[in-house]
Formats: sequence, structure tokens, C-alpha cells
Amino acid sequence: MSLVDDSSINAEALKEFELRNASHFFTVGYTTKYSKSTYAAIKVFNVVLAVLLCFCSLPVGVLIAIIIRKKDGGPIFYKGARLGINKKIFFMYKFRTLPFGAQEKIGAKLLTQTNFKVSTFSRFLRDTRLDELPQLINILKGDMDFIGPRPVRPEIYEKLCRNINHYDNRFYVRPGLIGYSQLFSPHSAPKRIRSMIDNLMIVQDRKITWDLFIIIYTIMTVVEAILVKGVKLTIKLYNVNIKKAYTEKRYQERIDLNGLVVSLQASSGTEFCMMDSKIININDNYFRVFSNDKLDQNKYQFKLTAKKKGKNKTKLKHAVCTGEVFRSNILKNDPAFRFEYVIQYKAVSPFNQYIIDAYFLNKSMA
Repeated sequence: MSLVDDSSINAEALKEFELRNASHFFTVGYTTKYSKSTYAAIKVFNVVLAVLLCFCSLPVGVLIAIIIRKKDGGPIFYKGARLGINKKIFFMYKFRTLPFGAQEKIGAKLLTQTNFKVSTFSRFLRDTRLDELPQLINILKGDMDFIGPRPVRPEIYEKLCRNINHYDNRFYVRPGLIGYSQLFSPHSAPKRIRSMIDNLMIVQDRKITWDLFIIIYTIMTVVEAILVKGVKLTIKLYNVNIKKAYTEKRYQERIDLNGLVVSLQASSGTEFCMMDSKIININDNYFRVFSNDKLDQNKYQFKLTAKKKGKNKTKLKHAVCTGEVFRSNILKNDPAFRFEYVIQYKAVSPFNQYIIDAYFLNKSMA
């Protein structure tokens, strides 16, 4: 099994980066909430659990490796530079889900649908977090803990994170295989939001019982995702490749929606006007809506509203996006609505994209 080094940073640049940033941090034990006994116990806990999980996940890992190798014959693993405790650079391992050399093309950008379209299997690995399994090696090496802020690429830190208030607090602890903010927010969550979530957890007293709870909860969440997405993937592959029921042209999964309201605003308007409509489903680029309102091919602004039930009251989550009619159809057999539209949309800001991913596309892991 071979490794691909997609760090896009040479050894001299890595060393220069470490020297430039190392002076801002102190030794572990003085800047974290670890007591000496807890710190030692967590190290032992990490090693024992990592070894156990390595043995338990070995059959799954071998199967993933075979499929990756068979797909394109390229390297099985990805190895990329990340910032660890005290901003010390280490190399993090993952199962490769992108084409060889993709990281060099992406550079200091976050991975999006427009950067690269990954295969169905690669998307399955990323959605279920199975591509993260090789980071058990990083835990055994002492680069990472099971629980902690997810490690960040040096180029992403320099471009997007350096000026975020208190972002550097994460470098007082080891990064984690399971990140607090990554567990409860989608990939598109703004860095400032994720930083606030991580910082809230970093200052808590560290206890093995808490780590164990998060690990068990994450394993249950991952197993559920594997079962749900695995069944869908199996049915899809059977229908396409064996039953030959249809040719798969749709790249993105459509999420069915219920109880959502769409408000409409013309691009030159100042107020949203409620549409007599119902969203049927949505993916990363399009949503399908039944409506009694006549829409032309002009660009609009849409406000999507999701109802989120809380303990005492229902909260409304709003996301604003621009959009235009991609396809339209007259409904002949629907007694409630006259028109069907497929709207190609784009969130007006990263925060609105975060709301769409979290509350409409259900991209949060938990």
C-alpha cells in the first residue's frame, strides 16, 4: 500500500512555518485543562483503544483499500500536512477519496462540489467518515487524541483562520480524530462558528468518561450512517448495474422535505412575498417546488424556512439564496398546485450556506 503526499508544502517551508509560529505557545500541561494524572491516563486510553479499533476495523479497512486500488490504480492513502499541538506540523493519514494530486490543485481552498466531483464510493466514505480510519495511526504516534479540534491545513490556517479571534486556542491541545464542531455542524459551517464550538469544549475539564461517551456516541452515529447510506448505495448500484433499470445521471442525492415554506423576492425588490408553494426536495444546487405562482426565467431571491422543534417552542431557521428557473412544468393531476419548478440556487453568503447544509440538506454528522 502506497502513500500519496499531497501536502503541497516542501520540507523547508514546513520548517520555516514551525519556527515562525512556535514562540507563541507553551508546553502541554501548562496551557491545557489536563491534570498530570489525567494527561497520562488519556495517553494510555488512546493507545489501548486505538489498538483495539485497529484490529476490529481491519476487515473494513482492507475492503476499502481493495476498492480504492481497483478504482484507478492510484495510492490507497492520502498523507497531508496538518497543524498539531503548539502548531507543530505532522502528517495526517486518510483513505484517498480524491483524484491523485487533487490537493495541489485545490491549494488554500476548502473542498467544495465545484473543486472536485468525487465518485459515489468516495462520497460514501466521506459521508460516513470511514475515510478517517487511518488516523488511528496518528493517535498511536501521539500526533492526535480521539477527542479534540480537527487538525487544520497550514495553508487554510494562513488564509482563513489566522485572524479569527481565539482560533489559536485549539493549538493548546492535541487535535482529535473526532472534532467537537465537526460532529455537530456540516462542512460548510463558517470557521468562526466552528472555532467558537471548539473553544467552548477546550476549556472544559478533561475526563476519560467524557471522551468515552463522545466516542461511543460517534460510533453509533457512524454505524447508523453506514447502514442508511450503505442500503441506499446498494439499491442504487443494483438498479443501475445489475437490473439495468435506468442510467444514473444524477450526481447529488436529493433530500425530501416536508413542512418547509418558501418566500420569494424579485432581485430588485426590498421585501419577501410569500409564495403559495411547497418544496418537494433539494440537493446542493437545485430544489424542486410545486407552486401556484407563475415564475419566468428572471433571477429571484428565495428565503427558505425550516421549522426546528425545541424543548419549549418551535424555532424558525431562515436561509436566503439567489435562484432562477432551471426547468418548469404544468401540473395536470395535482389538485393543490398548478406549476412545478426546478430552481437552480446559490446561497448569498457562507452563513446562509451553513444553514442550508445543516437544516435542509442534513449534512451534520449528528
